[in-house]
Amino acid sequence: MAAMYTMEDSIPVADLQHQGGSLAAIAFHNIEHCTQKASSAIRGYHHIPHTGAEHGNSDEPHDAAKYNKAFIKGRKVAVKVSNLINHGKTTHPVPLRVSGSGLVGGPPCEGHARLIEGITWFEKTQFNHQTLRPERNHPTATHYLHFSTPLAQIIPGAEGRTQPMDLVQDITIISGMCLWASRIIQSSMPRGQRLDISRLQSPKVTLYEVEYLARAVPVIADLATVLSANNQYQPRPLSIRLDIPSFHYYHSLEERLRDGCCTFPEALQWMHAVEKRHHQLSRVFCRLVDHELPRRRGGTPHRRKLDIQVSPLADLVCQLICDSLANSVLPNVDDVLHVLETEDATWARFYALVPKNDRVTDFRDLSYIFYVYQVLRPALEETQYAADSCNGDEATKLLISVDDAFERRIYSRSQKLLKKLRASLPASAVAPHLLEVYMCRRIFINSNETGSNLYLDDPSPEPFLLRLCQGLAAKGKQEQELVRAQDQDQHQWHSETVKLDAFDVVEGLYGSYLAEVLKDLFAEVGLGA
Repeated sequence: MAAMYTMEDSIPVADLQHQGGSLAAIAFHNIEHCTQKASSAIRGYHHIPHTGAEHGNSDEPHDAAKYNKAFIKGRKVAVKVSNLINHGKTTHPVPLRVSGSGLVGGPPCEGHARLIEGITWFEKTQFNHQTLRPERNHPTATHYLHFSTPLAQIIPGAEGRTQPMDLVQDITIISGMCLWASRIIQSSMPRGQRLDISRLQSPKVTLYEVEYLARAVPVIADLATVLSANNQYQPRPLSIRLDIPSFHYYHSLEERLRDGCCTFPEALQWMHAVEKRHHQLSRVFCRLVDHELPRRRGGTPHRRKLDIQVSPLADLVCQLICDSLANSVLPNVDDVLHVLETEDATWARFYALVPKNDRVTDFRDLSYIFYVYQVLRPALEETQYAADSCNGDEATKLLISVDDAFERRIYSRSQKLLKKLRASLPASAVAPHLLEVYMCRRIFINSNETGSNLYLDDPSPEPFLLRLCQGLAAKGKQEQELVRAQDQDQHQWHSETVKLDAFDVVEGLYGSYLAEVLKDLFAEVGLGA
């Protein structure tokens, strides 16, 4: 279980200082030490060591009530999640332990970023994995997570039961990621100029891609392991659904086509580059999940079969768009919608839930609503089966999303449609419920001054400069080895620097083992630093 943390281990975060015209500089801090309320190096975030501590402080006095509300609400849901997953057990070690400490924060100022993400409580959460060999130590892993549900209970009727998970007959973990980073996609289609497809054909990874996988996959694997350990004998597999975009970027390309900034052959070549990256990232994501799961079972195979799928139905939409471009015809969104409704029953059922004033009118709308569809698709598949079979034993379908908080609006929209779906179901059908899990960032941009995120402000593929903070020494790894900051509660910069690539940064955050695994998996699909 190399590279897994215990609850006592320090967890590093990175501050990426990036201004236009110069190389980005990055510094590593201890997540708890650098977010002390009196002198937080990450604006808008504060560490709370235990539930009895003061939690209403923030950089601005008028924000105190928002921080207090976020803490109370987030803490309550975290305890409910712990009770649900632990089957009410309290003896140590429980599969999932919520510590009562954590981070509360978000974008430091009012504006778009805070409107999207809000102020959030990230609970320090420990997973304990019991190996099948009692002589081995229990592997543990720690993450800062926010749990969210719009309901008073995660699963109505489960609380108070001796075995609350008995109501859960089927579980799907949902996650996903973007391609490249915003800067690279934008640079491939500069306004008023011809497409620069070479920007999408580079074999270099971005820091966003590598770091997101390093952060998200361990959380997915930890959740899948504790859930499958508690439900080893269910006949259906625990499913994982990954949503990785492909056709979703077409709406920006369409604008260039209409403006005459590219030809149909160029547009098709651009889409093929997107499709290739989609398949590369899909393979790496799935391979990393497959790699991480057995490590949490002490090297033994998983007892339950795990079904992993990537963006069902998205390939069909991408193919329809590419076929039109190949024929020098602008794709028609109404034609695509017609094919979706006739080819896939889950889409037809999903689209019937969408209010008429929210229906798709262009490819931008389709891109967004498709993210919501991917969240609901497992519920639509299962409820269709249950309604047809009239199996009254199918009590609950539990969907668990794992994502970044800036994607929250997708899941808020999904919750509204799930509520509508539940109201339309017969008594014999599965009642689907969604538990949202959001990961705390481990890389902050410019000390979180504006609340920006790595996808928007990733300077990749340019290298980064490691600025060594006071008390941090470099070791020998070729020229210098990136080291993990353990006690960096000082925020002064030293002039000593060393260039890093994306894998070096991930090594500093998550350890050398995971960084090397990711490097090998990306190399398998022809990508690297």
